[in-house]
Amino acid sequence: MMEYQHDLNRHAKGSMADAFRIIRTNIYCCNEEEQFKTIMFTSALSGEGKSTIAANTAIAYAQLGKKVIMVDCNLHRPVQDKLLGVENCVKNLGVADALGQGVPINEIIRDTNTINLKLISSGYLPFNPAEILASSKMEEYLEYLKSQADIVIIDTPAVAFATDACVLAAKTDGIIMVINVKLSKPEVIRNAKQALVKANGQLLGVILNCVKLTEGHH
Repeated sequence: MMEYQHDLNRHAKGSMADAFRIIRTNIYCCNEEEQFKTIMFTSALSGEGKSTIAANTAIAYAQLGKKVIMVDCNLHRPVQDKLLGVENCVKNLGVADALGQGVPINEIIRDTNTINLKLISSGYLPFNPAEILASSKMEEYLEYLKSQADIVIIDTPAVAFATDACVLAAKTDGIIMVINVKLSKPEVIRNAKQALVKANGQLLGVILNCVKLTEGHH
């Protein structure tokens, strides 16, 4: 379990930057033998901070010199274009265009303001996101992205908000759940975890968000 207090943007500095390096290290330790390359970030409820945490974790990997691709699979409320400084990305081609319109995957990978970090945005917002993400094309695209990067980080909607995270659970190597301790209740967290496990997802760890740290504790 990974715990830290989160209150920053993608330009994390000081102790907050250290927190994301710790997250990166913990993921690596979970991943050392299995060599997982596709890591999905989700949460039980919306608004728990998973997208910002996913973006900062991606940046932490990129700063280590790793080739990183962020895939915004939140086809309801995408935010990675804003978090990673890619303007007007929603108007450009993305995940939905590749899956739903047959746009070649290599045409939707975009540079970001961070060296070594690329982004695939959501693209247009389809009326049937879960069905699109459940397609065999998604598995093919993830395999291709794994060949192009050291790690692929996937941002998804909250489990309670849509079925999309559960649809993607078995298609990714590992799952990180972000839990806002001020927002999620134990029963909600438990239900989200059970849904992901039932979908054959592999939970790598939990990040506790908005934890109040006492003096002398890190």
